Amino acid sequence: MLEFDADGCVGASYLNLFTTTENIRLYTQVPSQLQSEVNASLEGNESVSASLAAWSTCAEESGETLTSPSDVTTLIIDEFNMNGEAAAQRLERELAALLRRCETESGLFAAVATVQPSIEDQILAESDALVVQLQQAVSEAASP
Repeated sequence: MLEFDADGCVGASYLNLFTTTENIRLYTQVPSQLQSEVNASLEGNESVSASLAAWSTCAEESGETLTSPSDVTTLIIDEFNMNGEAAAQRLERELAALLRRCETESGLFAAVATVQPSIEDQILAESDALVVQLQQAVSEAASP
């Protein structure tokens, strides 16, 4: 269950918008929870796992020790924190080509695009009651 502190202007705004802490939980945590389930299913998919391993090998052959495309984001954030915006932008440009080439060579993008829609459909079907609650919470928040 969501622990929600209604003190302060952010808490008061959320309560004003969503009316209950349960609605806040549904609106803020359910989409994230569902996306986490999709991500876990993708990682467990054989073709995605094989493509991810090929992506990592491609990155390693380019001189980078990365296990997934999300590692690139971490590198850029670290570079920003250590050396500032200009250095982070430079690294981002350098790694963009690597990302694109490795995604193409490994087939990672194609593998994810092939299986993700059916995984999302399955998870949404299994979470139908939760999705209906989320839709109701959003509807209530949108009502005057």
